[in-house]
Amino acid sequence: SPFNDVNGRPVSNWWKTGYRGLSTVRSGIRDSMNVVTSKILTDITPKVGFDYLKEFGFTTLVANKTLDNGNVVSDINQSLALGGITYGVKNIELCAAYAAIANKGVYTQPIYYTKVLDHNGKVILESTPSTHTVMKESTAWLLTSAMKDVITAGTGTRCKVIETN
Repeated sequence: SPFNDVNGRPVSNWWKTGYRGLSTVRSGIRDSMNVVTSKILTDITPKVGFDYLKEFGFTTLVANKTLDNGNVVSDINQSLALGGITYGVKNIELCAAYAAIANKGVYTQPIYYTKVLDHNGKVILESTPSTHTVMKESTAWLLTSAMKDVITAGTGTRCKVIETN
């Protein structure tokens, strides 16, 4: 249904031809509904959403910063729901965030190597990633299930891989 952000601007869905009425979160994910995403972030508050993104390893987020021109920027706002992030995100961090969902809610900090060996096979450098739980396993399962719907029945059906024998 119609929804305005805190500044009174209407939030529209990508199809731009109106609204579909009450929708589930699963439908919102499946059909890339901007209004559903915006309403959810508004309900949980942009601060909670921002904090979750920090837990998912995003380092480019801005809590509050005064720019050289005197303007103040912050990613703690409703546009966060639709990817409105001051400095964007790093691909490796985005991959790690999705991996945390697929890993039953456990975030693993990306690393570029696990170990380096010398010519005799002796470990000369080793890296062990740090991990922490971002969400409950059941929440990660539900989110993964809903994201599968994007490919099987939603806006990403053209990305569906067809298995052949």
